[in-house]
Amino acid sequence: MGDIAKIELGSEEYSGFGSQDGQKSVPLAIFKLNDANALELFENAKSEITRLAASFPDGMEWDIGYDSTEFVRVTMAEIVQTLLITFLLVVLITYIFLQDWRATLVPMVTIPVSLIGTFLFLYLLDMSINTLSMCALILVIGSVVDDAICVVESCVRLIQEEGLSPFDAAMKTMEQLSGALIATTLVVVAVYLPIGFYGGMVGRIYKEFSVTMCVALCLSTVNALTLSPAICALILRKQNEPKGVFRYFNKALDWTRNGYLKVGGFLARRLILTAVLFAVIVGSNGIVFNSIPSSFVPNEDKGGTFCEVILPSGAALARTEAVLEEIYHLVRDIPDVDKVQYAPGQTLTAGSGENMGIVILDLDDWSDRMTPEKQIGAIQEEVVRRCATIADASVTVFAPPSIMGLGATGGVTFSLMATGTQTPQELSQATSHLLAKVMESGKALYNFTSFDANTPMINLNLDRAKAEALNVPVSSVFNTLQTQLGSIYVNDFNLYSKTYKVKVQSQRDFRENINALGQLNVTSINGSSVPLSAIATIDWTLGPRQSERFNMFQSAWVNIQSKPGVSSGEMMSTVQELVRTELSNDYQIGWTDMSYQETQNEGKIVWLLLFSIILAYLFLVAQYENWTMPISVIFSVATATLGGMIALKFYGKSMDIYCQLGLLMLVGLTAKTAILMVEYAKQLRDEGATIFDAALEGMRMRFRSVMMTGLSFVIGVWPMVSASGAGSASRQAIGQTTFWGMAVAMVVGMMFIPALYMIFQSMAESTMRWMRRKFGKRPVSGRYTRRFIPKN
Repeated sequence: MGDIAKIELGSEEYSGFGSQDGQKSVPLAIFKLNDANALELFENAKSEITRLAASFPDGMEWDIGYDSTEFVRVTMAEIVQTLLITFLLVVLITYIFLQDWRATLVPMVTIPVSLIGTFLFLYLLDMSINTLSMCALILVIGSVVDDAICVVESCVRLIQEEGLSPFDAAMKTMEQLSGALIATTLVVVAVYLPIGFYGGMVGRIYKEFSVTMCVALCLSTVNALTLSPAICALILRKQNEPKGVFRYFNKALDWTRNGYLKVGGFLARRLILTAVLFAVIVGSNGIVFNSIPSSFVPNEDKGGTFCEVILPSGAALARTEAVLEEIYHLVRDIPDVDKVQYAPGQTLTAGSGENMGIVILDLDDWSDRMTPEKQIGAIQEEVVRRCATIADASVTVFAPPSIMGLGATGGVTFSLMATGTQTPQELSQATSHLLAKVMESGKALYNFTSFDANTPMINLNLDRAKAEALNVPVSSVFNTLQTQLGSIYVNDFNLYSKTYKVKVQSQRDFRENINALGQLNVTSINGSSVPLSAIATIDWTLGPRQSERFNMFQSAWVNIQSKPGVSSGEMMSTVQELVRTELSNDYQIGWTDMSYQETQNEGKIVWLLLFSIILAYLFLVAQYENWTMPISVIFSVATATLGGMIALKFYGKSMDIYCQLGLLMLVGLTAKTAILMVEYAKQLRDEGATIFDAALEGMRMRFRSVMMTGLSFVIGVWPMVSASGAGSASRQAIGQTTFWGMAVAMVVGMMFIPALYMIFQSMAESTMRWMRRKFGKRPVSGRYTRRFIPKN
């Protein structure tokens, strides 16, 4: 009797061998759960593999290929370094302005008190220290010292100019500034707090900034109202006349202040001109905003790049392995590529199959790739150029997504849905036509779709009536095909203290061609064998390799990588227009991954800005019991936002969520600066000064502290403007927006504050006089800013 089966211990799956740096390997990918910490998970996994390595056979080693957590570690190190640099720069600026080490100690103490206190609250709120919260601390360093700077600057001025003792100067400073310090903090919190309740993925990012900054600013205000005046009363002394560099610095500062006063006075005397100029500024905000393309997040260099390799449908696994080996030899000597690994049979976007594979390039450390030709974009272009010589396969190169978990790739991603009765071939033709038009637009670097409707398939036409006549159940036909061709799981058995699966499958010789199918026998109900060819016919056909569905509709997944300078929002608009004009009405787009998040966030920044401004205005109204005076504070924000958006245009940036966050920050920062001047002008007006004198005196008295706080923030945020390395794109987006926005607010916006105060204060007082004449009312205590009561 001949053999009826071959029994062997083999692999559970035969999907091909992986390779790393030319050595055969078994790729192992680790995916974390939603509530797991990626860094902790990686360290635990590495420790466990190190323990298991002691039992590996001779000649077997393990190594780390692409590690996505390395980006997080390096980014955190970069941020901590930036944090220290920012701290030193802020202290230096404070010392240059105060010119006394005793006075510099006051704001210097505020920084660690506020930051350490913030960490405590983050712990109580069960929030982690991550790249977002650390970026927020960098931004907030220049703001937490503002209140302490105002306190110490006022104390020093009162000691020098009025000859008060440090204790009396501290007490008088608190009488003058307590209201302004509370008002500025309330306004900033009113701007930052609402974004913490923003929904969706963007809300998760905004929440980190919102909570961190609000807590730090509140702590800095408490510090300014308690610890700062106490330190001032204890350590401040009357300073001697400045000498050397400080004497020239003070002269330059006085000259600058006088220039500001002249321009401010010029605008305050010509209110119509001021109104026209400011209307132009406000209108320019809308024009520039609409001209900036949108995107979700900036593209980040994650330290690696992926290549998906697709061979023609029906290509064997051995052929795929040969192409992957060829790609390895082409790219392994590219400068700044550290490791190359590949795995046949698997992809990130197109599923699995014998005709596809993936190549992962792990790049050198970011510190070794600082020049433009060493950036990830240049490396990807070189990979594309070298792989263009491969005729047997399509090689698509893409970077990991900026936010891990939001898709497998960067770029614009969507599903093209066929909502009518289209066949898979018609959907494939429509997809190819759309992608061709996208390339013709000149905005796409390349595109890719995982949908393939031309895969060779074997079509088995079962004659069910004949099968029933021969007593062959349909289920028996399917079980036979599964067992003979695809293998079937039978049971388990134990061997060498391990459990193995038993699988049954025909040998390769009986699965190599279509004729072998007709030779299979199917068991009937009565136990007889019936040839499959007696109840079925077999032929070749073409069809989709895998059926894709989106919202229950037949669909094709598409990825488009934009050219440098083309934002994702611009590309998405182009795709929408092409679908509308080039395809029939029964084709629709369903955005996926980060593109979907971008559509959810589109246009909401305008409403979020308006809501924050309105809330800040209402806080000021409640603080000063006045409806018109806070308007001058709110309007001063326009110069900062215009400066920030012009900077985005200059740098070629798009309006992503980090730039939007920078604009929100500018609202709070510039409002805080304006309050210091307007609040003092209000005090002088209440004491009987004219509106004009009160406005200019407010600028004169608060100019030094405003410039000091403004420069502290601007200089402190500069390390983010010039950031490089891991995570630099997001830091640059926030830094460039806030740096130039605040710089424009200091240089241009401050000149408008006295005139704006005059316009709205004059309007308020004119309205009050009209109300008194019309309704017979008089102001309490003769002050225009108080509420009215009827005459007796």
